[in-house]
Amino acid sequence: IDFDKFHVLNQRAMPLPLNRSSAAYAIDDLRRIEAILKSQVPPGRSYKAARARTLESIIEIAGDKLGLKALRQSEMYFQRSKKKGGVKCQAKAVALMRHIQSLRLRGENITIELDTIERDAAAVLPDDFVIPEDLSFRA
Repeated sequence: IDFDKFHVLNQRAMPLPLNRSSAAYAIDDLRRIEAILKSQVPPGRSYKAARARTLESIIEIAGDKLGLKALRQSEMYFQRSKKKGGVKCQAKAVALMRHIQSLRLRGENITIELDTIERDAAAVLPDDFVIPEDLSFRA
């Protein structure tokens, strides 16, 4: 599935509820991931380090309730993708705009930095492209 093709149009790649084929596709992916994970042996044959890193990640995520760190990372990837342009770049632009719109929905003040990111993202999309205020997807 070319997820970017749908994301550029602000559409779900897999409409809900999933049809039988899409559900099988998703389960297939989960089984592949499970097989990979079961075949790996952790360094030192212990999961203590992985558990510690997982807890660090949880604390880090909990400390950034607005997801600004992730937004800035996404913006960095977006800037890199602008050199090539195309669907991947536009999909990243849509994701950035959706994130910033979600902040508005939560009543957050949009800083000059975020406004600049949003305008930069909008510049690679068609002039008539709109993210609905309620973040709904197009049918």
